[in-house]
Amino acid sequence: MRETLTKTWFTTALAVTLAAGPLAGLAGAQEVETTKKTDWTLAMTADVRRALERAPAPASATFVKTPRRLGPRETKILAGVGGGFVGFFGGAIVGSAFTQHCHCDDPGLGGAIIGAPIGAALGAWLGVWLAGR
Repeated sequence: MRETLTKTWFTTALAVTLAAGPLAGLAGAQEVETTKKTDWTLAMTADVRRALERAPAPASATFVKTPRRLGPRETKILAGVGGGFVGFFGGAIVGSAFTQHCHCDDPGLGGAIIGAPIGAALGAWLGVWLAGR
């Protein structure tokens, strides 16, 4: 049962990965549309370019706009995602340490598979809780 489930997940992941490239091409996501410029559009853009080169920069253009601070909702979301990411790998390492000495082909793999989602859930919860303080 476990081998069948693993093969199913692997096959699904491989199919999605291989289908992503051609599907993006069919959707036209990577095509750049070119337009042929006529003489009057070239003349207009040249006039605008010359006018902009001659005009002095406005006073407001010399100041750099400060970036907007993240709100509490965005901070919690970012902290939750980061905590989940770190917790995933931390849980895998801790879970792997519990099953290191099993004298089998893959020592620590079972513990890592169990520990990774537990660590991710705890890490995400801890990140949101710390961001809310």
